[in-house]
Amino acid sequence: MLITFRQSMTWLHTWCGLVFGWLLFAIFVSGTLAVFRYEIDYWMMPELHVPMESGDLVAVGQRTLQSLAPGAARWLIELPADRAPVLRLRWQQGPKDRLKSIYVDASGQQLSPRETRGGSMIYRFHYGLLLGRAGIWIVGALAMAMLIGLVSGVIIHADIFRDFFTFRPLRPAPRAWLDAHTVCGIAVLPFCLVITYSGLVIWWFIWMPGGIDLAFGGDQAGFFRAASPRAVAQPITSSEPAAPTDMSRTLARLQDTAPDRPIVTDISVRAPGTAAAKVEVSRMSQRVLWGESDRLSFDGVSGEIIERTPERGRPAFVTHRVFRIIHEIKFADLGLRWIYFVMACVSSAVIATGTTLWGTKRRIKHFKAFAAAGASGRGVLVAFGVDAVNAGVIAGMATALGAYFVANRLLPPLMPGRADTEVTIFFVAWLGCIVVAVCLLAASRSRMTSVDGVQTALRRLWAILWGVAVGVAAAVAPLDEAMTRGISRAIRDGDAIVLSFHGVIIAVGAVMAWLFWMNLRRIPQRRGAGAR
Repeated sequence: MLITFRQSMTWLHTWCGLVFGWLLFAIFVSGTLAVFRYEIDYWMMPELHVPMESGDLVAVGQRTLQSLAPGAARWLIELPADRAPVLRLRWQQGPKDRLKSIYVDASGQQLSPRETRGGSMIYRFHYGLLLGRAGIWIVGALAMAMLIGLVSGVIIHADIFRDFFTFRPLRPAPRAWLDAHTVCGIAVLPFCLVITYSGLVIWWFIWMPGGIDLAFGGDQAGFFRAASPRAVAQPITSSEPAAPTDMSRTLARLQDTAPDRPIVTDISVRAPGTAAAKVEVSRMSQRVLWGESDRLSFDGVSGEIIERTPERGRPAFVTHRVFRIIHEIKFADLGLRWIYFVMACVSSAVIATGTTLWGTKRRIKHFKAFAAAGASGRGVLVAFGVDAVNAGVIAGMATALGAYFVANRLLPPLMPGRADTEVTIFFVAWLGCIVVAVCLLAASRSRMTSVDGVQTALRRLWAILWGVAVGVAAAVAPLDEAMTRGISRAIRDGDAIVLSFHGVIIAVGAVMAWLFWMNLRRIPQRRGAGAR
């Protein structure tokens, strides 16, 4: 029987953290990388790493589309941005046809990037585990478990300020891990609450579809069309040809329609080359969460402005959009994006230390059960299997991500099914680390004759897995240079995205190398340890 409310919260916090911690760790790590998913996309397509000289890229896009798709129902021009300095052109041949897409350089020459899932795979894994609607439901359940863990953790640490300033890294493992878990958890508590809650809010129509079912007959698209500031217009069909306006000059003239001259992100042209042509320009402001971005429409033949639609919507729609903007930091400049990244890294460390604590706090109890069972192979898995899986999941996730980046450079650029192979390598590497961890645990059972022997065996297991992760991370930069001349080109062209990518890999590799070294150190033998 649990006596007090705080004791019951301790039990709830412990078991929610353990049962859901492994997947939550993977979700938070992938969410951390998703902060820079466009930058990862760019790095994983080295064929796009060409200088985009300052010039009239709108005119380049219009001229190229007039040549490639003169009779298309719709054109889309995605202009270079700080996070993705590439010019992407898309078109829809017929109203029901799928969009076709190409990348071009500043002169209009087509670029042919390698097939890859890039950072989008990491982003999709973050919110749906690559399992579609079922994966979104699983992640939603994990987010609820995360909220339970956060609230119960606050209740457990009633003296929250005292706990925050109590960190003893040189104490034995359980105490040091607990202090690290507590300090990191308190430091990022507001961030974790906001990220977890906003992640639930942006998928509310999946968790609570009753209102949409009653009012719209389950038509989610119809609901969002009614709630959003404007309906999505269907492509206009017209057979009467007409000379198009010079979109570049028209945009330059119309940029003064907004007070802060927001950034043009993309241009959509419906029924291009006809008398019914209409151009829609999406403009985004990074100054505020809501209200400064807009959509500008003008006639595709005369260039006369039709309307300026500022960012607006019903209160429910605005609330939903603001939570999504906060969660995905679409409003953020580079500095704030790095702050999100660091806080997400610390949040991942909170989950990792929390799952590790489960085993360290119960090590003596588990060793007694292991010794009583005759130190059998099955007994070692029952007693210390959670510790092995912890190592495989946590260190293995780092290895899998490194293998994903290494595969991007090693696989032939024109290989059929290349993108799917990259994803397969990611999962095989992660699962392989878990299997190796369990096998190493089973192979070490003969040395587990004391609590300290168990501790040494598990530390060596962690060291091996961190060593593998360090080796894979260390291979990324040399392979990039050998296969694509990526680093030397980035230094020559001042490509901050590529250089920052390798900088993060080096920093993470240094942390993993420190963990490798820490787990290789000998631990002092405690008196009477063999008798326990």
